[in-house]
Amino acid sequence: MATCDDLTAGILYDCDNPPTGGANDRLILFNYDDISGNVTVDPSNSLVFTDITLASGVTGYVFEGLNNSNEPRSALVKGRYVNGYDHEVIFKVFKNSPDAKAQLKKLDGAKVVALVQNNHKGEDGNAAFEIYGYETGLRLQEMERVIADAENQGAYTVTIRNDEVSRPSSLPQTLWDTDFATTKAIVDSLIV
Repeated sequence: MATCDDLTAGILYDCDNPPTGGANDRLILFNYDDISGNVTVDPSNSLVFTDITLASGVTGYVFEGLNNSNEPRSALVKGRYVNGYDHEVIFKVFKNSPDAKAQLKKLDGAKVVALVQNNHKGEDGNAAFEIYGYETGLRLQEMERVIADAENQGAYTVTIRNDEVSRPSSLPQTLWDTDFATTKAIVDSLIV
């Protein structure tokens, strides 16, 4: 008797595309309501989005770090009745201007979705872009700035994560259509 959780394929090591850790320094955040429901899902794999279409006048917002300062993470959380996942992105903000502080203050009350570009691109770019928090959104959980921190010279360390009572039901979704160049063009169109 088959269930929705039966395995349907194995996973082999890809010698042509070995893993590469880390993420691109460009993190893109969307307001949750601006992206929710505005995706095209691959009919053969619900974890793959082939397009994102935002309403006119709506955009994603770039938070740019440096030297692999974006640290996305996903983890299985075993539950008594239902398992879920934690989606989390830790990133650095290397600006302390009044405008930067105003956006960080807004992030304190916002519900967002994060688009991350992995350093590992996979075959034809099929592993390059992931979306954290699409199902439930991410909220600011921690923010700290230590002015005397010699490692980051007083940057803000920001953690956004799903709430414990509303965990996503899956790993982060992948954004991918055809190849890396096509997918990157989709991503770039979201921040114009």
